[in-house]
Amino acid sequence: MSNPMAQYMVKDPQGNVYGPASVATLRDWITEGRIIATMQIAPQGTNEWIVVASHPELADLFKTAAAASEVSVAARPNPYQAGSPQPVQYQTPLSPVPSGTNGFAIAALVCGLIGCLMSLPGRSPCCCCMGFVPSLLGVIFGFVGYRQLLARGPNQGGLGMAKAGIILGAIGLLLIVVWGFVDMPKIIKAFNAAMAARR
Repeated sequence: MSNPMAQYMVKDPQGNVYGPASVATLRDWITEGRIIATMQIAPQGTNEWIVVASHPELADLFKTAAAASEVSVAARPNPYQAGSPQPVQYQTPLSPVPSGTNGFAIAALVCGLIGCLMSLPGRSPCCCCMGFVPSLLGVIFGFVGYRQLLARGPNQGGLGMAKAGIILGAIGLLLIVVWGFVDMPKIIKAFNAAMAARR
């Protein structure tokens, strides 16, 4: 058994040295948690450093702390044991309910359909020209509604209407261009006749 009056120096993991301190003081520091098992001590005036936990008069404190830690772990409830508190089960949030149909998508479908019907062959050139406005609006409204629906996700319906409005409006514009070239001689003839009648 070592001399109870012996003084020791303490070295922490960073290499800082403290002391001197007696065995009784070291035991108090271990109990307070100021010294851990991996720190080193050496008798004052020597360079014989040893791990604190290996000192015969200090080792029992670390054994007691280890035993208390094992008891604490064993006392914890086993989550897989019958009767143990079970983790809280959270329900998966429901999918958002669509809030109606996008107004631009509806307007695109209506305008595109009207413009496409007014631009069909067999109608007067004036009627075909009048189909230009609803066809153009169908394309514009369709793109606006399509972008809004992509940004809002499944919270609103009408994506198919927006696409249909764009397609019908584009068909109407294409028909107007085609039949405009086909009927151009008739339009020029009618214009010349009207100008001649006014003279």
